[in-house]
Amino acid sequence: MAKYNRLLGFRFRPTDQELLSYFLYKKAITKDPLMASYYSNFVHEFNFLGETEPWVVWDQFGGPGLVDEDLYFFTQLKNLSQNGKRIKRKIEAGGTWSEAFSKKVYDKTTGNPIGQKRNLRYENQGCEHHGKWLLEEYSLLNKEAQKIVLA
Repeated sequence: MAKYNRLLGFRFRPTDQELLSYFLYKKAITKDPLMASYYSNFVHEFNFLGETEPWVVWDQFGGPGLVDEDLYFFTQLKNLSQNGKRIKRKIEAGGTWSEAFSKKVYDKTTGNPIGQKRNLRYENQGCEHHGKWLLEEYSLLNKEAQKIVLA
């Protein structure tokens, strides 16, 4: 189980705008080397489309010990098409992340769109976890950054 250090009374609750304009922007565009080390207790690096089912990921990163908190991950997307419009969301171990809905996220000061938020639902017919896991995926509108998302 991953060590999960938190300050007593501290809650990591960034807004959609903060997730996109600060965390994801610094990771994908500026490639800030401090993102990986400084925020590693709050935003983890993990391949969400690999061979690990969502409930195992939750257990690995301290989920059972969290009360009313979410987990955050940087993950790499894989394009299924040349133009990048079709994204692979099938988990290699089985199951898939299906989009429930999406919306644009706007900068609070300028009113301009800065990214996209997608709500995804885990689907795996015949599995006891079918439909029981939700994932919010954040992606920047910047074409250079669309391979890395915050989930």
